[in-house]
Amino acid sequence: MTKCDTLCEVWVEGKLSDDARQSLRACFALGHSPTVTQNLEFVADQLIEIIARALSPGVNDPYTAIAGINWLKVGILQFAACERTIDVFNQYDRVYADPFLFRDFVAMIFDKATPYIASNAHVTRHTIASLEAIAGHLPPGGNRDLIHEQIRLIGKQADSI
Repeated sequence: MTKCDTLCEVWVEGKLSDDARQSLRACFALGHSPTVTQNLEFVADQLIEIIARALSPGVNDPYTAIAGINWLKVGILQFAACERTIDVFNQYDRVYADPFLFRDFVAMIFDKATPYIASNAHVTRHTIASLEAIAGHLPPGGNRDLIHEQIRLIGKQADSI
């Protein structure tokens, strides 16, 4: 967000009262950078950056990349345990926010991380084993199938290198 971005739009009959304006402002926390508790994607992106840098030719540190994979595994399992399948936030049609689902979280991680992961056989094996362990904690269908698809895609990309 920048000062020029619209944070929200409000439709009212007449003029918005100062109390209503204050109440709306109290709904948002603004700062100079995202925080861990505010933005799960920010945390995942930081871990993906660590993985990418660890596997860069100048560093070549697969063990740091594996540590990043281990942290992502914890995050994916936690997200799966807490995912809401019912969109309780948008149920009243007053405020709408796109739900951030398990499939979105997993795709966001592996769309970015797979090229780096697939570049190192050791990291690829560890990632696949981690994803298999995640799948073992998920009920059949749905999210488990999604994890198996990520395993297939990582294996396919690794085979093409």
